[in-house]
Amino acid sequence: PAPLVEQMMKMLRPILPSSISITLDIAPDLPAVAANVVQLQQVLLNLCINARDATIGVGTITIAARYEHFERADCASCHKQFSGSYIALSVADDGQGITPAQRIRIFEPFYTTKVEQKGTGMGLATVHGIVHRHGGRIGLVSRPAVGSTFTIALPAADTAQPGPQGTATEGDPDTLPRATWPARILVVDDEPSIAHCTAEIL
Repeated sequence: PAPLVEQMMKMLRPILPSSISITLDIAPDLPAVAANVVQLQQVLLNLCINARDATIGVGTITIAARYEHFERADCASCHKQFSGSYIALSVADDGQGITPAQRIRIFEPFYTTKVEQKGTGMGLATVHGIVHRHGGRIGLVSRPAVGSTFTIALPAADTAQPGPQGTATEGDPDTLPRATWPARILVVDDEPSIAHCTAEIL
């Protein structure tokens, strides 16, 4: 997780105004997570851009990574309880916060609390999909006018559940159609900064 956050900082700093400060709180010697690096970067980018919008351009964003044990915690997106030890990646802001009524719907596709033409409501839906495909869960603590903290809980690599041996799963290279080279990849996102960043990564 630490190298992932460090790499993220290089991409994140140019898209944030100088009026927003970034604080890092990364625990030492964290175990690895079994995850797709590009997809985790997309998760963090989405959360950081949401934090930027919540602060309305002035405030502090804190990115943290730690090893944490959860006891009967509630997942904010699927609303199921989970327990156990996870690698917790969190993005916190001191912005507007989220109301209880909004919390119920923020992970729905196309639901957005942003003003018109500022977002399509797919950012947190994408976060939900990526995190749950990796066997993770999402925590949320928020208070209106105080700020929000989104926590992504991912199993450590030695505790991740592997797929069945010898069976191809969606996204495996062997199951993807072969492109005729040179080929072209279309990157689509409602946030231009995420689109540019993803294109650079690819």
